[in-house]
Amino acid sequence: MLILDLSVVFFLFAIHPFVTYPLSLWIAKQFFYPSSVNQKSPSSPLSMALCFCAYNEEAVLHEKIKNLKAIKQKIPSLQIYIYVDASTDRTAEILKQHTNLFTLKIADQRTGKSAGMNQLVSMIQ
Repeated sequence: MLILDLSVVFFLFAIHPFVTYPLSLWIAKQFFYPSSVNQKSPSSPLSMALCFCAYNEEAVLHEKIKNLKAIKQKIPSLQIYIYVDASTDRTAEILKQHTNLFTLKIADQRTGKSAGMNQLVSMIQ
């Protein structure tokens, strides 16, 4: 009888990600996020920000800028923030030529990705 009980318990654990977890998400959405929050209001457009850090990215930067321009064309309201972590190559120089596309923060000394991301997030409007 114990083996049968254990098999039922293991079966329930196996189906949890597919049955009970999605069900719990649906229930949480119904109770904690009313439908007025889930619907986008025309008076308050959705805003997004893209933040990333760069360190010695000169070799791939032209392709990245091309990609950012394509994204910005599809989503004109997108805010883009870039943190240059005291690069030793021409990363900052190249990015300075495109400041109409994004907001640029250049560090004088290396602080690391976490510190850079924290600064970018604090700049988001």
